[in-house]
Amino acid sequence: MDEGRAPVVRARRHHGRVPGRSLGTFRNNTFARNDEHGVAAFSSKGTRFLHNVAMDGAEAGFYVGDSPHANAVLRGNVARRNHEFGFFLRDSSHARAVHNRAVRNCLGIGLVNTGSPGGVHEWSLLGNRALKNQRRCPAGDDAPPISGMGIGAAAPSPTDSAGRRTFVAGSQQSLPGSC
Repeated sequence: MDEGRAPVVRARRHHGRVPGRSLGTFRNNTFARNDEHGVAAFSSKGTRFLHNVAMDGAEAGFYVGDSPHANAVLRGNVARRNHEFGFFLRDSSHARAVHNRAVRNCLGIGLVNTGSPGGVHEWSLLGNRALKNQRRCPAGDDAPPISGMGIGAAAPSPTDSAGRRTFVAGSQQSLPGSC
């Protein structure tokens, strides 16, 4: 992937994926009605999601997973009406999510530590807005039901194996029933 402006992508059955890649940049795209994720980066470093829209995805609009040294940047993106997560940040660390919006998902921005090596830590979330994330998602094979949460963190314990805390600061969220 280069730093140039990417064309608009309107995929129905494909995903923007960056498996095991470094420095992938997705800029000014629209990801709509995907079977799983709008755009996802797994086992990656340096991924950048900049000013994209992901809507009506089956699981997550934006997904960064299995990346203990992600060094990812998510800036100016909009996640709207995705089935579960607007932004799903799972078992990934050392990254920033800045000035994004999550609207009408089950959970706006979710930082999830499953207990895998690396966990979730060293995320900076600043100036994000999570509004009207009140869709109801039933429990899945490995997850409880979710609904009505703007920004949330889930972990087997409040710290990872190295004692680092996962926390969220500097973002706005709507509380259930406040929209």
